[in-house]
Amino acid sequence: MRKPRGSKRKLSLIRRPAANNAGRDNIKGLIAAARNWYKDNENNHYAPTRSYEVTMLELLESLAIVILMVPVVMAIILGLIYLLGELFNIISKFGQPKQRRQSSDDVKPASRQ
Repeated sequence: MRKPRGSKRKLSLIRRPAANNAGRDNIKGLIAAARNWYKDNENNHYAPTRSYEVTMLELLESLAIVILMVPVVMAIILGLIYLLGELFNIISKFGQPKQRRQSSDDVKPASRQ
C-alpha cells in the first residue's frame, strides 16, 4: 500500500469531536493550532518581535530609494513624451502638404509710377 504524498503534518487542524464535547474540543483545537502557527513563525519577517531600530533602518532605506528614484522615473517619462512628440513631427512632415489658397490678399499691387 502506498503512503500518501505531502507533508507529515496532519492537514486538518480540527479533529472531529464526540457529540457531547463538540464546542469545547473545537476551541481547544483552534487554540493549539494558533500556538503552533505562532511558534513556527517566530523568526518570520513580519513577526512582531523585531526591534524598532531594524525597522527604522529599513524604513529610512526605503525612503532614500524613493527620493532617488522619483526624479529619475519622472525624467524618463518626460523624455519619452518629448521623443514621441518629435516622432509625430517627423511623421507629419511626410504627410499631405498643406494646400495653398490663392486669394486677393496675396496678390501684390501694381507698382506706382
